[in-house]
Amino acid sequence: AVIAVGGGGLAGAVVMSHHHASAPSAEQGQSYLVRGSDPATHVSAAVYYAAAASGTRMQVQVTGIADGTNCKFWVTTTSGRHLLVGGWTVSGSGAGNWYNASTTAAASQLRSFDISGAGGKVLVSVAAGLRGSEQYPAGSGNGGAGSRA
Repeated sequence: AVIAVGGGGLAGAVVMSHHHASAPSAEQGQSYLVRGSDPATHVSAAVYYAAAASGTRMQVQVTGIADGTNCKFWVTTTSGRHLLVGGWTVSGSGAGNWYNASTTAAASQLRSFDISGAGGKVLVSVAAGLRGSEQYPAGSGNGGAGSRA
């Protein structure tokens, strides 16, 4: 099932898919993997992201979110803009679900990723800093969820 979501500001249009994502293409350069977890909510997330011709492509894996939970996926830019870039309803979360997303914001302008649930409660935040993230050079074949799932 594919969900098309429109966002405001820099977010533009977003396409999210509930299927296992394939490895992102490294044609545009480096791809990055960042991870985070929240001990209070018991939710973890991994975000692969890479520059794309029109912004940033992302693949998000979440674990620890109950089936049926409506989630929203947000990015915060280095200028402080908090942009809604997608959403989904969790199903079969035991093994961790992957979702594709994109934004018109450049990868270098992303500060963090947030997944929120009911009532807007943030379930997990993941820093997007390029320092400390795993990097995969273009053409290495190592970047992306497909090689990790």
